[in-house]
Amino acid sequence: MNIQLVDFIAVAFGHEFAHFFLEFLNSYFGVFHPILAYGHGHAGDFSGAREIRDPATGRYQMWYQVGGNDCVVCYAESADGLTWTKPDLGLITRKGIAEPNIVFASPDHYGASVVVDEQPRDPARRYKMAYYDWAIGDRARDGAGTHFAFSPDGIHWTKQGGLAIKT
Repeated sequence: MNIQLVDFIAVAFGHEFAHFFLEFLNSYFGVFHPILAYGHGHAGDFSGAREIRDPATGRYQMWYQVGGNDCVVCYAESADGLTWTKPDLGLITRKGIAEPNIVFASPDHYGASVVVDEQPRDPARRYKMAYYDWAIGDRARDGAGTHFAFSPDGIHWTKQGGLAIKT
């Protein structure tokens, strides 16, 4: 099942319906299964999934956003693009607990999207992420808009300072 189709169904009809729809298809055809199951205590809706196949390693990588009280970007990987695992990275701590597969967290962000530059001038910026920050609270002086982050491996991210596109 194409992740964009599942994402569309979840946005258009709600997450509960998307789950029901996948279960219905599976019960009649027996071929559809969830690409990623809820787990690791992430509450909220999956959205904004982006998957690529890394030509250097042959592995598939996926970044997806989990919403709720705050949005985070999570990471999963796969050898075949069908069976995905959420690696226990422990990079980000929230509420005193190391989260297994969260690779990016920024207060009040939304709409993170990842692209891969196959021939970067700077290898530390091979992976590029754009995300929208609402700039609430102490960051309100900067204004809301699009920000960028960069990574050499798609897992360890560095936020670029400043606002890229003000809205």
